[in-house]
Amino acid sequence: IMLALVISGFAAHPRVFRDAFRFRSSGNPQLAEADLHNRLSVWGSPFHVIIPLTGAMLGLSILFAVVVGQSFHEGDMRYAFQPTFGAEGVRSDAEAPIADIAPAL
Repeated sequence: IMLALVISGFAAHPRVFRDAFRFRSSGNPQLAEADLHNRLSVWGSPFHVIIPLTGAMLGLSILFAVVVGQSFHEGDMRYAFQPTFGAEGVRSDAEAPIADIAPAL
C-alpha cells in the first residue's frame, strides 16, 4: 500500500520534482508549508520506495520457499531454505568456551 501511495502521489502532482527546489519567500505561510511538503516528499521518496520493496521481497521470498518446498521437495521446507541458509550444523553436547571480550573493549 505504501508503494502505491508514493506512486499515486507523484502521479497526482506531476510538477512535484520541479517545485521541490522552489522556495517562495512571499511571506504567505500556506505557500511555505506547501513548499516544505513538496521538499520532504521528493527528498524522502527514495526511502519511501525502498522500504515497501524490501518488505515485499522478504515476504514474497517466504511464500516462494513454501511453494518450492511443496512442489519439488515433497513438502520439506528445509530443502527449500538450504541454498540460502546452508546445511544445519552438527549438534554437540559439549559446552562452548566463554568468549574473551577484552579485545573488544
